[in-house]
Amino acid sequence: LASLVNRFKVKAAALDAWGNARFNFMESDGLGDDIAAIEAKLKNHEAFEEDYTIQSDKLAKLENILEEIVAGG
Repeated sequence: LASLVNRFKVKAAALDAWGNARFNFMESDGLGDDIAAIEAKLKNHEAFEEDYTIQSDKLAKLENILEEIVAGG
């Protein structure tokens, strides 16, 4: 059970760090001053969506670990 809790903590910390790193991206209101800036924002958004999908999979794995912990290991 202790190893599951440790795995949960490590994976949760990594997911939290990812979320915190992306916070500024999500808070950005500017759309850009020209086409190049808008295209750059669009590329960043597309990359974020791909990364979000990966992180969603990691969250599902984290939830599975939590279920194992709750079930008693």
